[in-house]
This record gives sequence, C-alpha cells and structure tokens, in this order.
Amino acid sequence: MTRLPRSLFVIGCSLLLASCSDSGTVTTLDAEPSVGIELPGFLAGSTSPLEGQILPTITLSNGANVSVNSTSPRIWTGTINVEVGRNYTATIQWVERFEGGLLPLVQLTQVFEIATDGSIAKGATSEYSSEQFDSDSDGVSNLAERQATTDPLTPPSTDEPTTTDPTDTTDTTDTTDTTDTTDTTDTTDTTDPTDTTDPTDTTDTTDTTDTTDTTDTTDTTDTTDTTDTTDTEIPAVADVVIPRILAALAPVIDGDGVTTDSQGQLTGEWASALQTDNSGAPLLIDNLMIDIDADAADGTPYRRWAAMHDGTYLYVVVMVDDDGDRYRDSGAAIHDDDSLELFIDGDNSKLQSYDGLNDFQITMPVQRSGADKQSATSGSIVGPNSSTAPLGLRFATGPGIGPDGLRRENYEQDIYELRIDIASAGIDLDAAFGFELQINDDDDGDERDSKWGWKHASRNGVDTDGTFTNPSLMGTLVLD
Repeated sequence: MTRLPRSLFVIGCSLLLASCSDSGTVTTLDAEPSVGIELPGFLAGSTSPLEGQILPTITLSNGANVSVNSTSPRIWTGTINVEVGRNYTATIQWVERFEGGLLPLVQLTQVFEIATDGSIAKGATSEYSSEQFDSDSDGVSNLAERQATTDPLTPPSTDEPTTTDPTDTTDTTDTTDTTDTTDTTDTTDTTDPTDTTDPTDTTDTTDTTDTTDTTDTTDTTDTTDTTDTTDTEIPAVADVVIPRILAALAPVIDGDGVTTDSQGQLTGEWASALQTDNSGAPLLIDNLMIDIDADAADGTPYRRWAAMHDGTYLYVVVMVDDDGDRYRDSGAAIHDDDSLELFIDGDNSKLQSYDGLNDFQITMPVQRSGADKQSATSGSIVGPNSSTAPLGLRFATGPGIGPDGLRRENYEQDIYELRIDIASAGIDLDAAFGFELQINDDDDGDERDSKWGWKHASRNGVDTDGTFTNPSLMGTLVLD
C-alpha cells in the first residue's frame, strides 16, 4: 500500500458542548465544535488531479456527514454535532470534481474523544491511502491514473488479437461456405463424362485447410467491450437530503402563517421542513461575505432556512432577524436592498461558469417599492449570468411579520416563502443538484450594508461574492 503523508486535520478544542439532557437529546451552544482540514501537500499545486476541483468530504462514525466550507484556497472548516463522553472516528476523503461527478482520490481516518466537560482530544490518525479507489477496476488507483493523465473511469483498451480466439470454432464454421468453391471441381464432371476419377476426388477434404483461415479471428473487439460498466455515475456527496411530503400538506405561499415553537423549531404548515444538514448542523445563512456596515459578526445565527418537497415542487422558507430598517430604493439593483438571492444548478454540474441551461440566479425583494412592510410577490430579477429558461418560481414575503426572532426576541423577523417547480429547474428527482441562498441587508438606503451566504465562504478579511459567476460554489442537495 502506498503511504501518503497526512494533512492537517484539526478539531477545535476551545469550543464546548453543553451536556446532554436526560432524554439523550444533544444540545449545543451557539458555537458548535469546529473541524478544519488542509489540502494534503501531495495534492497542492497539482494540475492532474486539478487542485481547484479538489475538495474534502468528512463522515463521522455515527453516520453524519460534516458540511465544510472553503475559507481559503487550501483550508476547509465546518461544524459538527456530537455527544459528550463518546469517541468518534472521522473518515476524511479528498475527491475531485470529474466528468460530472465526484472522483474519490485518497482517504484517512482519525479518532477523537469528546470528554464530559466538552473538551476534545485527538486520537490515532491513519496515513492517507489511495489503492481502494479504483473506479474502472483496472488495478490502478484513481489518484495514480489522474497523476498519469489516464482515464480513471475507463480500463485500458485490449483491442489486440488474442490467442484464444482460434479455438472459437464457431467463427471458423462461418467459412464453410467457402466449400462452395469446391463445386468448381464439379464442372469437370460436365467437361469429361468419362471422368471416373470422381471417386478419388478428395479435394473436399482440403476443406480442412480452411481452418488456417484465421483472419476472422481478429474480430475479437466484442470480447473487450467491458467499458459499459463504467457508465455508472459517481454519486455526489449531498449536504442536505430534502424530505418528501404529501402534496396535500404543501404550504400556502403567502408570506404568512410561519410559526415556531419555544425552541425555534418550525410548526404548522412548515413542520415537516428539514432544518438541519446531514451533519445535524442548523441550516444557517451565517457566512458574512460582504461587510460594508454589517449589524452582526460572521457566524451569527440570525438567518436560517428550511425545505421540503412533494415530488413536483421544492418548498423553501427563509427567516431573517431584522432590526426593522428595510429599504427598496435601488430600482433594478435589488441586491443593494433587503433581498434574497436564490441559486440553482439543476444538474449539479458544478461548472465554474454558468452553462446557460439550468444554472439559475434569481433575486427577490423583501418588500414592494415605496411601501414599507408590504409583502412582495413579484419584482424578482434574473441574475446577469443566469439561464433565461423559464423557471417555475412562486414567492411571497412577510416583512416583519414572522415569528419572534429565535436569538433576538425583540427583533422583527422577515419571511420568504418559495415554491420552485422541480422539472423547470432541470432537477432530476433521483439526482443531486446545486443550491445556495444568500441574504442582502440594507439598513440605511443606497447600497447594501452586508451580504450573507449559506455555502459561500465567509469574507475572511476581504469581501467576497462569487456564486453569481461561479456555480461550483453552491452547496449540494438531494431530494428524498
């Protein structure tokens, strides 16, 4: 087994978990334990595999997938929900976006323990290994094939003639028709009636010489046609699996009627909507991307979302804690006002530019122009790079009329309710698709004061806003 160097994998020890309740429910403080991982040195700067298309996946021994975000070119961080007093094993894979899927390259495991006081201790860590990932079963790992610039999804061609085919007598029987040429000897019967040599006419026995005709045996290409087994797609790693509901339970898209319980969990018509990702972390739009005059720090949980589907429509609700200052004064530049930006990559192609087919960006205002706290149901703007194909989108907002803010009870809460026609977005019910939500906040008119994202990385000292030009920055969803 090839032993590859380890990369930096850090589980933050400064953040504490709250203790478990008597019922065994895991509860956490606002700051959940964080994980950080650095691109291995042997992949850094690589052109094959291409560094810009490499990303990590982290799975815990309890089955949870850890959602991670790129915070710098070679660093990813995320949060995890775990119980105190338990050991966990994290499996880290580095995969490459390749041929429309995710190609696994290398893997390591790391053990860590959550003490009863919430502190985290790191245990044994394996070396990276790559041999177990051989998508075309040709005995060469995906990593080795990518480094050699060969195709890891298709085994080498074996079109050369083989020595076993001469035994394929079924093909040689095809040449028995050539015995018809021995009929030309019969013509001698018509030219020489006295020909009594026919009994000695053993020329037919020369048919055995036809067995030397092995030219047909070169037709062996069918025996090498095993490449169809590589047609199976490499499954995408989803951040969120959206639950399915009965169509009769679909919410009314009116910007009203969104309710929560005392713990902030959705009730009523949105009770079945998923509110956490596959790692158990809440679906927060808390990555501060642009900070001109933000009213909160990066990571504050004042914006969140939830979703469900019925097989025909995808339903999304977004809740935003707001200080009461909202503006709709920027005309077509809705992104400079209080608004929601929706991004969809229908086939999860994760291209670095919009494909003009099923990559969408739609921006929706929180209120109507010139009418404070008036619900908006129209006025959305298609992004500059978005597909112009008809997207079946219906939305309604509830500026300031949502349930009390989960974290700041004295603040109003804006509501966005969305219904997206799944087919019109180019989404296959059985396949992953790209998805992202971003919030613009404007507290004083003119340009926006801040922008927040779900999957887009935080600004990390420099304003960043890339999804509207680069669909690969979206997260990944799957419909249950």
